[in-house]
Amino acid sequence: MLANYRRALTDWPLMSMVLLMFGYTIAYFQSTSGLPMAMTRLGMGTDEYSVLLTINGGIMCLLQIPAIAVFNRMSNTKVLVLGMLVTAVGYGCQIHSTVWLAFAFSTVMWSLGELGTFPIAATTVANLAPADCRGTYQGVYNLVWSLSQGVAPLVGGWMIAAHGAQTLWAACTAMFLLVAFGLYATRGARERAVARNLRLDAVL
Repeated sequence: MLANYRRALTDWPLMSMVLLMFGYTIAYFQSTSGLPMAMTRLGMGTDEYSVLLTINGGIMCLLQIPAIAVFNRMSNTKVLVLGMLVTAVGYGCQIHSTVWLAFAFSTVMWSLGELGTFPIAATTVANLAPADCRGTYQGVYNLVWSLSQGVAPLVGGWMIAAHGAQTLWAACTAMFLLVAFGLYATRGARERAVARNLRLDAVL
């Protein structure tokens, strides 16, 4: 087991993906930590925020399966980059949002971005893993999600208190753009790792 973890932690295609997704998740989880704080500062309450979560959930339920059918005709990197860019648009719109309808439009945008990030990232990690290490690779990747869920509220709360919500949304937007660039820049290493695993699976 320890050998598998050493293998995962020294695998550049995996770890570059993990680090990039750590930045993504810290920014994305502001939708459940920073967003309610920002809306409260604008005089909106739980009712308005809960409707945004309903919009997000509704989009996931209605569009996830049709979206996967479309994504299957594209490379994982292309889907991830497009998802990041759409998410960046959604969070960018929140920079100057002061009314509920503006937040609702932003929610639609970052929810559409989520369609191309959450499931595709997990699939990519599975494809990067050698057959005998898939559980370990997913464990390392999922650890990022657990850590970011703890870090995101600390980052969001501090940034809103010290610099305001607009700064938080601008920082999140910049993070999504940075992650999109990083995913594109590191695509070659991931593609080579996936091709290697496919060859090994064919031999086995």
